[in-house]
Amino acid sequence: MSNQAENDIISIRVSRQELSRQILLHLFNKKELTLDEMSQEIGVEMRGMIPVVDFLETKGFVQQTGSPEAHRKTIASLRAGENGIIGLDVGGTKLYGAIIDIAGNILYDREIRNHGKTGEACLEVLIDLIEHFSEEAGRRKLKLHGIGVGVPGSVRLGTGLVVSAPAVGMRDFPLKERLVARFGYPVFIDNDLKQLALGDTWFGAGKNYRHVVLLAIGTGIAVGTLVDGRVLRGAHERLGELGWMVPGREFLGRQYVGFGALETEASGPGIKNRARRLLSGEKDKNILAELSADNVFDAARKGEAWAERCVAETVEYLAVLVANIMAFYDPDVIILSGGVSQSSDLLIQPILKLVKGCVLTQPVLVLSSLGYKAGALGALINLVQNCPEFLS
Repeated sequence: MSNQAENDIISIRVSRQELSRQILLHLFNKKELTLDEMSQEIGVEMRGMIPVVDFLETKGFVQQTGSPEAHRKTIASLRAGENGIIGLDVGGTKLYGAIIDIAGNILYDREIRNHGKTGEACLEVLIDLIEHFSEEAGRRKLKLHGIGVGVPGSVRLGTGLVVSAPAVGMRDFPLKERLVARFGYPVFIDNDLKQLALGDTWFGAGKNYRHVVLLAIGTGIAVGTLVDGRVLRGAHERLGELGWMVPGREFLGRQYVGFGALETEASGPGIKNRARRLLSGEKDKNILAELSADNVFDAARKGEAWAERCVAETVEYLAVLVANIMAFYDPDVIILSGGVSQSSDLLIQPILKLVKGCVLTQPVLVLSSLGYKAGALGALINLVQNCPEFLS
C-alpha cells in the first residue's frame, strides 16, 4: 500500500471519529435530531453523515427511527439502557462509581466511604469496584465500552499517568496502563474536579449555558472552567487552582505548602481552623479538636455569635473569590459544589449582596444539582471528547 493510500485511510478514520464525537455531543444536548437537522447543525453533507450515524447505530450508541427511504427525516437519538461506561470519582476517603448508559443515565451506582487506601492498595479497591460493576453489567445484559476515572491530583491526559495525587498516594503512577491491561476497555484518566465540572455542565446545573465555572469548596478550593462544553486547562494543567489566589496583600510574603492562601482561610479546614482560633481559651481542647466546618454553620444557624462571625468572614473571602471569577472568566453561571456548598443557604445570597456593584456583571450563583455524582457522569463526556479508542 502506498504512503498516500495509508494517509487517506488515516484521514478517513480521524474524520469518522470526529464526526462521531460531534453527533454524540449534539444528541446529549438535543436528545433527538433528524439527520437533516444534524447535517445543518454540524455542517456536514448528508452523504457524509449517514454512514457515521449507521456506524454509531452498529456500536449500539444511537438508534434511528423513520423511513429508510427518507434519510433526511430519519430521527437519531441516543440508545438508553443497553450500552454504557463505568464512571469513577476517586477521593482520599470516598470512592463513588456508576454504570452510566450512553444517554447519560445512571443505571447502577455504589459508594465506598472511608476506604483510606493509597497507592497499590487504592488501585486494588478500584479494580474490585470495576469488577463488581462488570458483573452487574453482565447480569443486566449491558455492554460496557469504557472506563473514566477522576483522581484528586495532576494527570498527563495523553498517557493517563497520575503525576501526583497525594490524597490517594499516587505519584508517577501509570493508572491508565494498569487498568487497560487488566480490563481491556478504553480508559481515560482526568483530574477529579475537571471531570466533575464536565458532568455538571453537560447533565446538571450548567446544561443550558455556554460559559460555566464550577466552584468546588471542600478540603481545598478550585474551579473547573468550561466554554462550549470543553474544559479549559492552562499551560500546566493547573488553570482553576484558585485556592492559590491571594485574597489580600497581608497574605503576600508567606510560604504556602500543600494549600494556597485562600484555601487556608475559606476551605472546609480553613473555616474549622479560624473557628478554633476564635474559641481558643473558651472551649475545651477536646471539643475544639472535634470541631468541623459543618459544626460552624450549624452553630451560626442557631445564632451563636462566634459562629456568625466565622461565617461572615467566610462569606467575605468567598465574595472576593466570586468577584475575581467574574473578572477572570466572565461566566454565564457559577455552580457551587463540594462539602462547604451544603451550607449554601448561608452563603449564596450574602455573597451576591457583597459583590453587587463590585463586578461588571452580577453573577448567577447556583448550587450543583448533581453533587458528587457529577464526576461519574463527566467520565462519559471525557470518553467521548478525549478518548479516540472509545469511538473506534
